[in-house]
Amino acid sequence: MQGQCPKCKGILEIQQEWIERLIQCPHCGEQFVIQGAVVQEVAPAVPNAQNNRQPANSPNAKDEGISSVGAFGCYLKVLKHYVGFTGRASRKEYWYFVLFNFIISFCAGFISGLLGLEYLFGIIYVLLTILPWLAVCVRRLHDINYSVWHFLIVFIPIVGIFLLLWNLVKRGTIGPNKYGNDPYGAAQPTPTVPTMG
Repeated sequence: MQGQCPKCKGILEIQQEWIERLIQCPHCGEQFVIQGAVVQEVAPAVPNAQNNRQPANSPNAKDEGISSVGAFGCYLKVLKHYVGFTGRASRKEYWYFVLFNFIISFCAGFISGLLGLEYLFGIIYVLLTILPWLAVCVRRLHDINYSVWHFLIVFIPIVGIFLLLWNLVKRGTIGPNKYGNDPYGAAQPTPTVPTMG
């Protein structure tokens, strides 16, 4: 397949594996992304020391890390992914959800107790948030590279709950794993820039 450099208009022989990747023109040094048979300009040519930079429109550049989300934002993020059992959840996301879940269920139970409703509001709130808790728990296990079946250790008498808690406080896999990218956006692999010629 042939393409054309957007800057010098030089003809390039494009290999199939270069599609959707950042490449460098052998004629003028311009960097651009190959999209199908169309060549799009990404950035002006840069010195060779910076050629391994990630393009601004790469998938990893769109990941917004959890480090920029506040405590209540973590709680809301879990509720938005109500039954999202895929992907990864950081320790921060999981434990802030647990904290706010505890505070809200306690307050709801306290208010319904004051009204003589025997903790009705607290029970309703807990029932409404069981699925989001299970989903974020599974995503938290994904963060440490465990499957959903690892959750079943909770059924081991006496020690099961402690083993699960131990896993929920461990640091997740740095960088991408088989369940998705690092929630903190750390150590994302940077693509190499193939040069033609």
